[in-house]
Amino acid sequence: MNNMRLFSNKILFFVFFFSLFPNLEKPCFAQNLGEIKADLSLLEKRYDAEQVQNIYKKIEKVALKQTLPDFFELTESVLELAKKNEDLEGEAQGFLTLAQLLRYEEKIERAEKKAFDALRIAEKNGLKLLEADALHFIGTCKEIKADYAWALEYEGKAAKIYEAFGKRKSMALCYRNMASTYKVQKDYDLAIRFYDQCLRIAEELDDKDLMLGIFNGLGTVHERKKDFPKALSFFKKALDQKDYVSEERHLIVILNNMGDVYLEFDKYDSALYYYNKSLELAYTLKQYRRQGANLLDKARLYKRIGEYEKALELAEQSLQIKEAVRAKDIHEEIYFLFYEVYFAKKDYEKSLSYYKAYTDLKDSILNERSLEHINELKTQYETAEKEEKIEELESEAKQQKIYTSISALVAVLSVLLIFLLYKQFALYKKLSTERQLFYEMEKEKRVVEQRHAQIVTEQLETEKKLEKEKNVRLEIELDLKKKELVWANKELELRDRELVSLAMQMAKKNELLNSLEQKLNALDNQKDLTPSETIRNVKKEIKHYIQKEDDWDNFLLHFEKVHENFFTELKALYTDLTPKDLKMCAYLRLNLSTKEIADLLNQSSRGVETSRYRLRKKLDLDNDTNLTDFLSRF
Repeated sequence: MNNMRLFSNKILFFVFFFSLFPNLEKPCFAQNLGEIKADLSLLEKRYDAEQVQNIYKKIEKVALKQTLPDFFELTESVLELAKKNEDLEGEAQGFLTLAQLLRYEEKIERAEKKAFDALRIAEKNGLKLLEADALHFIGTCKEIKADYAWALEYEGKAAKIYEAFGKRKSMALCYRNMASTYKVQKDYDLAIRFYDQCLRIAEELDDKDLMLGIFNGLGTVHERKKDFPKALSFFKKALDQKDYVSEERHLIVILNNMGDVYLEFDKYDSALYYYNKSLELAYTLKQYRRQGANLLDKARLYKRIGEYEKALELAEQSLQIKEAVRAKDIHEEIYFLFYEVYFAKKDYEKSLSYYKAYTDLKDSILNERSLEHINELKTQYETAEKEEKIEELESEAKQQKIYTSISALVAVLSVLLIFLLYKQFALYKKLSTERQLFYEMEKEKRVVEQRHAQIVTEQLETEKKLEKEKNVRLEIELDLKKKELVWANKELELRDRELVSLAMQMAKKNELLNSLEQKLNALDNQKDLTPSETIRNVKKEIKHYIQKEDDWDNFLLHFEKVHENFFTELKALYTDLTPKDLKMCAYLRLNLSTKEIADLLNQSSRGVETSRYRLRKKLDLDNDTNLTDFLSRF
């Protein structure tokens, strides 16, 4: 992770460095804007339909890099001139240019409405190529809004018109969008077939822009098919075209897709590199929708590596951007990521709340799309009805034949009735399908919620079971320690009894020897008995035996086994203790009586008392402190 942080710092440096470059384009940008304003001034003096189309093209080209309110004002000014001069082609193209500007700013709903305005003018006046352009644009908007059925319908109509007029590049663009739509619907074979058709046209035309989009599309198809090496090869082919393309915004998606592939390979540094490059370009080009999508992908990466707080922070940033551009379809993915992260953190309450938000939003989007379908059919019906009535009145005024007009009206109404019946049947069928899908989603939602609740319950039971087992282990360990302590105390008592027994044996021996010495002393004082020299030798031998230290050494060896560090600790605290003092301390530690100690030390009881008094002074004990209790602490 340290390498990842170093890498992120490098990315931030490059973001700052490259952010300086847009300032270099300002003079050129201002020059282009000035040229367009100058062209508009000339157009106001002398209207030229061809010049109108040129101005629209310049506006779309310059606005591709930076959209400003000036472009909307310029386009609306040109549009007003076209209406004033009854230039229907200029009027339709004006609505399409406004739609394109709105799309650059990612205001998809408004862009789609402007395209419908252009479509109505084109259809009414037989402007087939403009009609195809409007259909193609609306199909693109529908795909962005995830309204795939309508996207395919509009793109298919546009492709047929382009094919009739020999507009192969425009036809290829329709194929590319249709392939993308089939890809999202997981019909990968059909998606690849349309991409291949599109690629053949692009290679014939040697169109690098088109090739880049196709290679990127094929890469995403193979990514979804889990063929990641092949997907990566197509993305790299797409990047090979970057020096030839005119629209840098396409690179945002490719870089982000490469990050997705490396994430599947668990190559997190590489994935983060491409995510950051894509995000950097999205910020530079003000592609807000892509910014939100890129932040969401980065959040997924951090969730994958277990950095949940960072994942939540990025997801929150993505949500703020998506709310600004009103991208409800992406909201679903963000809420689902929140659900997964909080579930991984075992915050089941928040996890469940975000899952409910995810399912509720999914349901609302489905309902909105159904309502949009109904409104669109209604609009088409009303438009067709108005157009037919106008045609009927014009025919009536020209021919002045009432019977012919009535017949025409009946025919039109019959056709219209058949058309409406067909549309109603199609709508009913589509709504039935969507209703079935809705019920299946509801069922799936309930299953997931039940499974979620079951998992939470199982985890809680497992935790309780583990806690219970832990408590049982602790009780067993505590019981063992208590038993060990009891046995240790018993063993200590046994050894103390052995020491006392050993000391008593020593005391009895000394007592016996002292008694013998006293009797010999009495014999020695009686001059008429055996020779005193013999008695003196016996006394000498007895005294030597009494003073022998073997008994003490043997006792000391046993004592130190039972009471480790007793002498060490005493000598450390009281350095002036003599060996005789230490003997006295050992006998007192065993709680021996004064007489028993006197026998062991071969002293009188008074002598032992004197030794005890001196020992208390050395240990600096007051009169209230019991000497034996004090020594038992060591």
